[in-house]
Amino acid sequence: MRSGSWPSAPIVSLTDNRRPPRSPEPRSAAVRRISYRIHLLTLSTFEPHPEAKEATLDWPYVLSHNTSPFISVMDNVVSLQASIHRGHLPEGGLCIWDWKRGVRVAVSPA
Repeated sequence: MRSGSWPSAPIVSLTDNRRPPRSPEPRSAAVRRISYRIHLLTLSTFEPHPEAKEATLDWPYVLSHNTSPFISVMDNVVSLQASIHRGHLPEGGLCIWDWKRGVRVAVSPA
């Protein structure tokens, strides 16, 4: 067994709801707007993952209501998908990051 970090060390990703930056909308509408932040942590200590360039990743979409996001982690890729439908207007989308480099590799609106 060797010491040091593994090429693909165990990772856990947790999300929390966050309010996006202030918008020009009236406060009553802005309060309902939420998004997600992914925290990249080691499975053993729940500390920020040492191989992650950024400790958190912000989902680039905004929803008017909370929903359960779908998160997937595979090798150096993490994705978050969440969407809701209000009438004929879908909100949200899918975003895929290379979590080790801290960059988005794909986005797709709902």
